[in-house]
Amino acid sequence: MKKILTLLTFVFLANALLFGQCPADATPNPTNRTFNLSYSTEADRDAVWTGLASITFPAGVGCMMCGTTITVPVADLVIDGPVSANNVYRIRAITTTDDFFEGVNGAFDGNIVFNLSDGTTIECGFGTTSTNDGSLTETIELFPNPTRDQLTLINGKGQATIFNVLGQPVKRMTIDGDEATVELGDLLNGQYYLQVLQEDGKILVNQFSKIN
Repeated sequence: MKKILTLLTFVFLANALLFGQCPADATPNPTNRTFNLSYSTEADRDAVWTGLASITFPAGVGCMMCGTTITVPVADLVIDGPVSANNVYRIRAITTTDDFFEGVNGAFDGNIVFNLSDGTTIECGFGTTSTNDGSLTETIELFPNPTRDQLTLINGKGQATIFNVLGQPVKRMTIDGDEATVELGDLLNGQYYLQVLQEDGKILVNQFSKIN
């Protein structure tokens, strides 16, 4: 079970900054006490540093699934790349304390929070997470993902915008209920980001892929 991440301040940020934050992949390595955030381009990775103070990751203290978090300041983050067969550019968090990163290597299911120097935060969701009482954290659940023509949203109520990987808006809509289905037949194949601006000002972001 994971702890709800409390976001203290919410503002509507510029699209370039918002989508500069969310990596294409998030991969924990609890054994080695590292956590890799992978970006497809060096420019995307480097854009993250603008105004960034720290990143908060799910973590455990001597156990897995403890429901705690660990926050790593920018000074303790490492950047590298291109690495691996996909030539990705990474931000790496490494801890040498008793805290270690929570998750399954190569199959992360959780939230990463980017803490900006102005006190605002951006939360990037990867899958569906649970709180200690079994309720959902505030993230958007998307399925099927990858998808062909339709995408179902859970906890997506608000003003929704779909952005391509360049940060350009390609579709806007108002979601009136906690569950809705969006038609995607007019989108090209590729990776997209769904942003929902909720009534209370909170911004939720998740990513999905459109395929044939």
